[in-house]
Amino acid sequence: MLFLKFNTYIVFLTYFIVHARTMSLQTSGHRIRSKRQIETNFCQAILCNHGVCDPKAIMSTCKCNNGWTGLFCNERCRKKCGSHGKCSLFANMRERREFCKCDNGFSGEYCDKTVDAVNVLSQQESMSFRQISGVVYRQHTENNTVYDDKVCFPGFVCSHGICRKKHNNEGSLTVHCQCDQDWIGTFCHVRCSRKCKNGGRCYKERLDGNEFCICPFNYRGRFCEIRKTDSRAFRIVG
Repeated sequence: MLFLKFNTYIVFLTYFIVHARTMSLQTSGHRIRSKRQIETNFCQAILCNHGVCDPKAIMSTCKCNNGWTGLFCNERCRKKCGSHGKCSLFANMRERREFCKCDNGFSGEYCDKTVDAVNVLSQQESMSFRQISGVVYRQHTENNTVYDDKVCFPGFVCSHGICRKKHNNEGSLTVHCQCDQDWIGTFCHVRCSRKCKNGGRCYKERLDGNEFCICPFNYRGRFCEIRKTDSRAFRIVG
């Protein structure tokens, strides 16, 4: 009698385990179908004007065709980047600028130059950082990639200046453009026409376009043309 009860218990336990596994598989299958259904429905609700919906993308849902950008691929990107790059758009509250995002091995404003110059980033799968208007952006860098003096990395080109790089202790890299005289902007692409003397630098307000001089030590005036006797540091004059 005890043996019969034990066998009945084993049969019941086996049935319970099998039934539970079946329910788990059904629930898992339902979850998978639900996730796929959500992705499909989400893509059906998104209109990618000049691109296709990518439900698996982390940062964006639309993958734009060449020459188009924006969240819904509805902004025309007109910069001609040739066969080795793609037109991309950098925009924030202060400026909007088109630039070429170059394929690996190519650089230059139009991705028409092979990378052949000086600085080698030797960190294996290191992370590059670029400083744009006070915000640090992060991007993977290929091992042993080299760039010239104007190109910090493909797509980040100092039009009228040189790229300055600074490594930190963790192997990351901060870059920014040091502009030539009379040029300003994130990419040194905006001309500043005020002629500042005695080493002063022209600066232009982004909002209203007003230009003024930033004077060095011991100079003042609208064009830094007046020598002063005190030794105060840089002074902005209108």
